[in-house]
Amino acid sequence: MGKLYESQSDKDNEAEILKKFAEWSKSELQSCSGGAYPVDGLLKREGKVVAFVEARRRHNNHNKYPTLIWSLQKYVKVVQFSAILPTFFVVGFDDGIYWIQIKLKRYRVTFFDNEPAAGRDSRDNEPIIHIPVEEFTKLADVRPLPLPLEEGEE
Repeated sequence: MGKLYESQSDKDNEAEILKKFAEWSKSELQSCSGGAYPVDGLLKREGKVVAFVEARRRHNNHNKYPTLIWSLQKYVKVVQFSAILPTFFVVGFDDGIYWIQIKLKRYRVTFFDNEPAAGRDSRDNEPIIHIPVEEFTKLADVRPLPLPLEEGEE
């Protein structure tokens, strides 16, 4: 479930999702390079970092399944960033772009066990969380994020 098999198509899809989210939030997107960070990018306003963002693309409508699965390891790492600044998980579905603000929360955990017939290997087997899709907000359904600078920042 991690980015072990991330293709160029995956990267392109995520870049487009991040671009749209940054435009909607009236922020400048700065990509975090090379997979060294658990987030795909950060959002800046007036040159100041105001949020972190992680993106995924799912090739189905947002409500096809009751939950969206995500790597538990990835979630734990991204939650750490949310202790510093607002952090968003943005998912492009066939019926739109949806987002959720990441905060420490208990989600149902299961174990993802890939079938060798699916063309994956045991390095993909890992604990995953299930985020209820009703917790996500469609990009067009709310006004852009205010993302205020923290008090005292200049």
